[in-house]
Amino acid sequence: MKPITYFTLVFCFMTILFTGCSKDKMLEKRIRKKEGEWKIESANWTIVYQNMSGQFVRTGTTATGSFTFEKNGEGTYSYSIDTLQRTGKFTWDVNSQKLEIIKVGQTIDFLSGTVYQKAVNYIGTETDKGEVIVIEGTETDQEVGSGFNQFALTATFTLKKDN
Repeated sequence: MKPITYFTLVFCFMTILFTGCSKDKMLEKRIRKKEGEWKIESANWTIVYQNMSGQFVRTGTTATGSFTFEKNGEGTYSYSIDTLQRTGKFTWDVNSQKLEIIKVGQTIDFLSGTVYQKAVNYIGTETDKGEVIVIEGTETDQEVGSGFNQFALTATFTLKKDN
């Protein structure tokens, strides 16, 4: 291969690599600006809850609360849906211009023999440069021990920067 062709290919590859990375970094900065807090502007959700007594399904379009993104890749959420108050912590990252929010955890209460499991997974897309992010995904809780409880939330949240 001619040296000029080789260097041209390497230059093109590096340009693409750094352009993609810089767009992700710019999105990260927009997400964290002004203390990183994003208010829930709207929501579409479905809740499935199951325990030893049965199962119920609810759907709705209202939610209040917020998601907060810290600089270190950690974050918190607090919101109300229907009659439920949800709070928690998560880790987040930007990859290929998509916001990824995840949390997987398990605790065991050895005294009662109860196992608690939690999983959070949302993917977000910026729809209005630095002002609106739409996140879609699921949040599940499971408790197994003397009883059995499962909670699954599937939701699309529209987050707006609190100005």
